[in-house]
Amino acid sequence: MTDMKQLIETAFTASNGVRILELAEGVGFILPDQSDYSKFGITAAKAEAIVEWGLAKRDAEIGRWRWAENPNFVVYPHERGVVVVDEKAGTNGYYQRGEYTRSPDADAAHAYFEAHPEPKPWEDAKPGESWKLREEMAYPGMAFRTEEMGWLWATGRPVDLTRIVDGQRVWPENAS
Repeated sequence: MTDMKQLIETAFTASNGVRILELAEGVGFILPDQSDYSKFGITAAKAEAIVEWGLAKRDAEIGRWRWAENPNFVVYPHERGVVVVDEKAGTNGYYQRGEYTRSPDADAAHAYFEAHPEPKPWEDAKPGESWKLREEMAYPGMAFRTEEMGWLWATGRPVDLTRIVDGQRVWPENAS
């Protein structure tokens, strides 16, 4: 007999704490009670978790982000910003990064941008490139991206990319 744990593909935890274990493609899901795989009763909390799980799957499938603080708000990323939809009221708004007003849908956009920071150009640097990087509260310094050791300052000290706030590629020069 196959061990049930081997069939589990992903685990989802609903906001009410109920866990749903998704089994291999096409097999289904289970709602365990404290890891006891022999109890599968459906309570109101488990039914609510199933609905939330289905929403999370659909959100991922169509590329939208649901705001955990107020799940009625969903955010659709677009080329230059986001569209925020209030599913309960049927209203929407368009917002760009850095733009901020006080409203529930603007708060949802701000939460999305906080959860999805803009990629920094030095994060895609190739080995051999030289960059002028600046840590927060510091002067810029020269750094190099290496194959073996990652980012190093010109002094040989490792670069902590979480502290970098600005950067400019020095070599190879940017093609204009």
